[in-house]
Amino acid sequence: MKLVEQKKRPGIARGLGMVFYWIGCGYGILSIPTAVWVFFEWWCERGLSIAPFLAAALCLGIGLGFWLIGRAARYFLKGD
Repeated sequence: MKLVEQKKRPGIARGLGMVFYWIGCGYGILSIPTAVWVFFEWWCERGLSIAPFLAAALCLGIGLGFWLIGRAARYFLKGD
């Protein structure tokens, strides 16, 4: 049985994929306290309104987007 040797990616692409992944994770994690802060700031200013919920959801959505971009960069550059 013959083993087929896979083409290895250059080390810089693998490293760059991991860097983008961790940057995306960092921004994703930072979106959680930002969403909480925005929610309570707007809640104190506007009272019972839908705006604080939308602003917090927007912050969390942006954080999820950053995480997904980092994950995609890791997938394409590192090969995970």
